[in-house]
Amino acid sequence: MVQKLDKRNGKYSFRYFDIDGHFRRYTCTSLSKKEAEYEQLQFLSDLKKSKKNHTGKYDIDTLLWQHFTKLYLEYCTNHKATNSNDYGVIKVINRLFPDLKYLKDFDREKIEKFRTLRKSEVSLASINRNMHCIKSMWSFAVNDLELDCKNQAKGISDFPVPIARKIEYFTIDEIKQMLTQTNIPDLKTLYYLMLSFGLRLKEAATIKWEDINFRTNRILIHPYKTFKHNPQPVSLTMPNNLIQYLNSLNKKGVYVIGKEIKTQEQLRNLSQRIKKHLKHLIGHGSAHICRHTYITHAVNNPNIAERDIMKTARINNHKIIEAYGHYTIEREKTIANEVYNVNYKKELSIEEIDRQIEELQELKRSIISKGITQNLPK
Repeated sequence: MVQKLDKRNGKYSFRYFDIDGHFRRYTCTSLSKKEAEYEQLQFLSDLKKSKKNHTGKYDIDTLLWQHFTKLYLEYCTNHKATNSNDYGVIKVINRLFPDLKYLKDFDREKIEKFRTLRKSEVSLASINRNMHCIKSMWSFAVNDLELDCKNQAKGISDFPVPIARKIEYFTIDEIKQMLTQTNIPDLKTLYYLMLSFGLRLKEAATIKWEDINFRTNRILIHPYKTFKHNPQPVSLTMPNNLIQYLNSLNKKGVYVIGKEIKTQEQLRNLSQRIKKHLKHLIGHGSAHICRHTYITHAVNNPNIAERDIMKTARINNHKIIEAYGHYTIEREKTIANEVYNVNYKKELSIEEIDRQIEELQELKRSIISKGITQNLPK
């Protein structure tokens, strides 16, 4: 049964059953209804061929690009901490190649063309990140779907880009400014939460009052950037300044910041507000720099072990600490001063020791003979 065309946001779409029996929606690229109807018939015809030849394994000659991207995004959801980059790359591919029908059509020639077209839109580093997603797609097609084909993205090297690691964190004085001179309630609360534990913005924005136990002074952090479907919250002890600040707040409502952040767009808007406020307040920074700041100051504190940083900042790989933990100016000064702060001792001979003993005895006799004993150390 052919589903009728629906017009949504100026585009025609229809529902259909895919190869595996899932009910999905296809959005036509054509804006004209007649062209959309033709596109619908063509799509359903191709899908019918795919179903006819489907025997438990997918065929590179009949696997539709639309169906492949659905399978790949489902794979990303189950096996990656986040699939936002992959989803974004697929949207760009669909925009640049609106006539793409089969996965096999996205071959090496089109991938090279993709890189060329993207040069006028984004930086080389961004293109390299896009290519990592595309390579992941083709690896999934060959290894997981077991398609009888070559990996079309294999062997394509990244564009050479200068290694420019942006080292940024908030100094102690900047942290004091953020916590004392911010008069916007939700932003000030976010700064306290993010700087206290190195929280990501979404983790801080979704903390509820029920996550805080003022009797034990502990807080539950709900991680969101994880491979687990139902990750367990992490219980951490709150620092004294955070306890004092939270006790000063009006605890009405559900969320500590006083509002609920539901959508990704709301989160982006909140991130932009923070960036704009920090630029006005201290001249630079973003919400994520709070995480860098927490790890940086923890790394530069000789009393804090690496395993403690990994626990409180919820880090599973110690290499993350190397990327996030920057040397502070204070730590660099300490290192510079301590390198040569060594108490060098000259190795003395027996004769030299005897000579020094004789000199000290002579000095003692001289002092005693003069009667000057009151100022001598005991």
